[in-house]
Amino acid sequence: MTAPDFQVAAVRRLLYPDTGLKRIAYGVPEAADALEVPRRKLWALLRGGQIPALWTGRRWILPGGTVLAILGTEHPDINDHRDPLLLQADRLYTRANLTVLLGVTRPVVRGLVEGGRVEESEAIGSARYSTGATVRAFLDGADEPLRKSA
Repeated sequence: MTAPDFQVAAVRRLLYPDTGLKRIAYGVPEAADALEVPRRKLWALLRGGQIPALWTGRRWILPGGTVLAILGTEHPDINDHRDPLLLQADRLYTRANLTVLLGVTRPVVRGLVEGGRVEESEAIGSARYSTGATVRAFLDGADEPLRKSA
């Protein structure tokens, strides 16, 4: 017996409240759908270094601006990571916020932070925060030597 959809949705809203944040980076499935190319083709282009992307150790992350630049037009499902309304340079973001923005899991965010790829520059009490500027630098490729590209 499964719970009705409305109950599942209610539980999800309680567990994952809407933070007002929008996703600004995408994995291969989402990017391939937006670009209307097969996933295997996109994987080959990423592995060959023909599309700038970031390797997290588990998966590829394509910044929204990169996907939109390839498309050459707007897309309803893709948000540009360079939009200052979506990623505010002076705003503080928690690791939970980063999971929403980057579309990755908490372990992936932990690996990015602990690996030094996304800097946590602010601490308030026991909580640590990354600024929007450091997240943008990561997505723009400020960690260039750590990028996986040819």
